[in-house]
Amino acid sequence: MRKIEDAQIRAAIGLVVRNKRIRMGLSQNELSKRANISRNFVALIESGRRLPSYDKLSEMAVALDTDVTSFMAAAKVGKVDPEVRLAHLLARLIKSGDRDKMEKLAKIMESIS
Repeated sequence: MRKIEDAQIRAAIGLVVRNKRIRMGLSQNELSKRANISRNFVALIESGRRLPSYDKLSEMAVALDTDVTSFMAAAKVGKVDPEVRLAHLLARLIKSGDRDKMEKLAKIMESIS
């Protein structure tokens, strides 16, 4: 159970980081320079594969003109904005290249819009 919770926390924080970065119009590279971390580490955080230390999270918060509590609040599962979660899921689906799943999703979205 703990692994699932950890993965959910990483994913939630990653989504908030990505959303704030995009809303500020920053690239991953620009955020990495502002937060003094590698671009690759930013990508790993945003994808939910890595969780930064509190110190790094603090530096990212400053770089994103926010505070650490905004990341911590997102760590409560289910507290991520639905549009942020949807954008993340869509990006993963597109990256996977699974045309069948994309077609099914397109049909579902057409039926509810």
